[in-house]
Amino acid sequence: MKLKVIFTIIALQTAVFCHAQSLSIWSFYHSVSRDEGTSKFMIPGLIFKISSLVTDDKDARFLLRRLGKIKIITQENSLDLVSSKCYDRFVRKLHRDNFQDFISVRDKGENTNIMVRQKGDKIKGFVILVKEKKAFTMVSAKCNFSMSDFQKLMTDHGNDLKKGKVNVNL
Repeated sequence: MKLKVIFTIIALQTAVFCHAQSLSIWSFYHSVSRDEGTSKFMIPGLIFKISSLVTDDKDARFLLRRLGKIKIITQENSLDLVSSKCYDRFVRKLHRDNFQDFISVRDKGENTNIMVRQKGDKIKGFVILVKEKKAFTMVSAKCNFSMSDFQKLMTDHGNDLKKGKVNVNL
């Protein structure tokens, strides 16, 4: 019995390390301090897999099955706000970890970067970074989307986007 328990623990640990997010994301997530204006949390990929089993919406199920672990950091009026230098260093580390710029916007001291990591035709992860004067947000997600998945969603809902039927509320 003890052997089975030990084997199970080793197998689970191996699975965790095989599916870990990039080292740059992990180290950045753990380096940001938790003071009064900072919130950090992680949503395990298992939550999305379970959610996909209970939803009736075909498109939601389609997306939830392809999402993995999500890490989120938000800072507002934090005493230890991520500096511009730290932000730029993090973006460079993401580039070294094979993330590519998907969308990058700089406007009046505010930076927004959406970066993706691809392997072949598959998008394996994305990071959304928003740096403002008094706020910072990072959303990092593991995923398994192909370009045909995006084309399918655009084909199914492209007209809804054009007609304003789809609203995104954050």
